[in-house]
Amino acid sequence: MASSPELSTLNCSAFDSNTTLNFTLPPLDYSLADTYKVVAGSLVFLFILPFVLFEFSFFPIGASSAILLGAVLMVATTVLNQRDFYDIIGEDGNLRTIFLLLGMMIISQYFEREHIIHKMMNKMLKNDISFPGYLWRVNMLSFIVAALFTNDAACIILTPLVLRHWCSQDRPTVELETLTLAISTSANIGSVITIFGNPQMALIASTTEEPVFLKSQLDLQRSITYLGIPAVIGYFLNLAFLVAHFQLNASYRLCNKPVALAVEVDAASSSEADVKGKSRVFLWLPLLVLIVMLVLFFVKTDDFRFDIGILPMAASALIMTADAVLNKTNPSRLIMKVDWNVILMFFGIFVWLGGVNATRVPRYVWEAIGLAGHPINDAKTIATFSAFVIFGSNIFSNVPLTIIVLEQLQPCADQLELVLYLAWCSTIAGNLTLFGSVANIIVAQKSKQTLNIPLTFWTFFKYGFLTTLIITVQGIFIIYGLLRL
Repeated sequence: MASSPELSTLNCSAFDSNTTLNFTLPPLDYSLADTYKVVAGSLVFLFILPFVLFEFSFFPIGASSAILLGAVLMVATTVLNQRDFYDIIGEDGNLRTIFLLLGMMIISQYFEREHIIHKMMNKMLKNDISFPGYLWRVNMLSFIVAALFTNDAACIILTPLVLRHWCSQDRPTVELETLTLAISTSANIGSVITIFGNPQMALIASTTEEPVFLKSQLDLQRSITYLGIPAVIGYFLNLAFLVAHFQLNASYRLCNKPVALAVEVDAASSSEADVKGKSRVFLWLPLLVLIVMLVLFFVKTDDFRFDIGILPMAASALIMTADAVLNKTNPSRLIMKVDWNVILMFFGIFVWLGGVNATRVPRYVWEAIGLAGHPINDAKTIATFSAFVIFGSNIFSNVPLTIIVLEQLQPCADQLELVLYLAWCSTIAGNLTLFGSVANIIVAQKSKQTLNIPLTFWTFFKYGFLTTLIITVQGIFIIYGLLRL
């Protein structure tokens, strides 16, 4: 999301700090851009969107490549000029998001390599425990790992580990469908607690760290304070729904299919184990660095704060340096395992959605549904906003929807309510459908690779539709109450 030159030089101290939404501020332009830009930008967006959401055998371009193509087309059609391209890529908030995600991805790779999460899982998932007991442990593990390392990383790491562990215990196959749902839905819920729990949280945090949006800032302290309680309650609600889902499946004796481990996955995991560090001193260093980093996120004064993009990169650089010194290991192999598709996707998505915002169609729609210039603090507005975010996240995906909404932030105004509801609804909306979150798709792919178990759109939707709405609504009520304490 690129800030205009006027906003970047705006002095917010000139405005009343106690005003919730100050109408003397420079107004946002809610009119449409010129006809050519509106038509060309809309056509490019609509042309690319299906390839982002679905896979087509006749044109298997993939989401990341399709988004990069969309960015190129926005420039080729002159919806954006070449200078706009570089301005959007180099915007502080966008680069902060990239560095935050990249730093956390590198740190998570060390946790995986040192088998820290694997050891935790083996201690938690003992043999001969009932499925509800097994389920709440898997839920908790997915919930915590997602909060620390993003929901995508949690699903990449945990899905094959949990499924292989499940298979080694020779448990009944009726548990599998519920187990795969547990990994993805718990990861999405847990990821809302921290500003690096998922890409849209990182995007919101990095955008609101801009000086003109500091009254609406979502930092780590605020995300834990306002989103932690509804997330924990959501965890228990989701656990109850999953247990009911399992009991319903068991009563109808579904999913009784033989399963077998995929040979290629086992081979991959054994090769990964070979690069484990040999130094006992290094073993717990990644955990220590992560804890220090979390503490530093809370350290801030009026004159100084640790940047949410630089700090994770500094932490990952420190771990890589220690690895080279203590284990004599070149970090390049580990860096190559980072999901660069996600990083490239973000570079493309900033430009692609920058073109959409340049048409001012999102602002026009924002005003048309009655959200322009109004605080999100009454029942009707909250309901309208929440429905827009929940269903928009599943139509456009949550990151594009978040970029569109953040473009509507009023500079220098206190819009913390909008930011918190956006963070909560866009994240929990990921549990509505299989395409609602990249984490869901990762679980579907990994479960297919590991045990040849499909997680289909219909399976996910039958579980996710009602449960997601219930969990989202309880969170909105709690956030509303916490804001008024």
